Amino acid sequence: MNRSDICSIALFFVLVSLLSGCGQASFNGPADTTTSGNILVLADESYKPIMDTQAFVFKALYKRANIKLEFVPQEDAYLRLLRDTARFIVVCREPDAYEKSVFDSLKIRPRITTLASDGIALVVNKDFPDSTISLDDLRKILHTPDIHWNELDNHNPALPIKVIFDHPKSANAYYLKNLLLEKNEQFGSNCFALSSNQEVIDYVQNHPGTIGVISVNWISDRDDPAVESFLNKVKLMGVAEADGMEYYRPYQAYLALKKYPLIRKMLAVSREARAGLGTGFVSFMAGEKGQRMILKSGMVPIQAPIRLIKTE
Repeated sequence: MNRSDICSIALFFVLVSLLSGCGQASFNGPADTTTSGNILVLADESYKPIMDTQAFVFKALYKRANIKLEFVPQEDAYLRLLRDTARFIVVCREPDAYEKSVFDSLKIRPRITTLASDGIALVVNKDFPDSTISLDDLRKILHTPDIHWNELDNHNPALPIKVIFDHPKSANAYYLKNLLLEKNEQFGSNCFALSSNQEVIDYVQNHPGTIGVISVNWISDRDDPAVESFLNKVKLMGVAEADGMEYYRPYQAYLALKKYPLIRKMLAVSREARAGLGTGFVSFMAGEKGQRMILKSGMVPIQAPIRLIKTE
């Protein structure tokens, strides 16, 4: 074997070694940074409008970031977070005792970031005469299968009351069940679910006597033509803490002042162990730009953006 052949063979093994080393570094090293890479984000469908906006702006600012949003019921989002098929989720509740025990067994401490104050909106048909309700009456409706509007107020029509949710395992259904029903109590047979907040609005438009349960996020941005379209189909109910108390509708000011009774948090729950794209996206939503978008959406930001007023 001549010297030329030996050099060629040596060069071949050097190249193989380098390529193998590069491949190993790529496989074992970080696949993304806080502003680049690919990530799947799961969010409850009730947060679709604001999450679509946040992801669109983030990707416009950081061209190498690819965020895939998938909207699933809150309980399914937690299940997939535990199974490590998603690094972070956007929901309305913190992990429960079982979920915490799974994280503990995996030696994972999830990071929970509060992004906004949100609310549950109750909507009725545009032509329905009654548009107020107390939590006492709402509790009665949720576990009384055969209840009619005139039983709450004899001025109301004798229509059966139905309650429509976006999904049986959604954040909206979870919130009302946790707030108003006893621990092991179930919704009555007059309560059922569809597939989205949009479907709830459409159903209420065509079925007088039905109460739709949606996220405030879907009807709070008055600059959005879709929101105006929704509000032309249905009307918002005023809600009182108890019989005889003042009714409030889910307007941003009443959410901020905590006068509206059906308020909840919008949370990001992450299992990301390092500063990857998930961390970057959550930080963006919790930062000034993300909080300004939340403010504009009609929800209440956790970090109030500073508004500069020119006085000259």
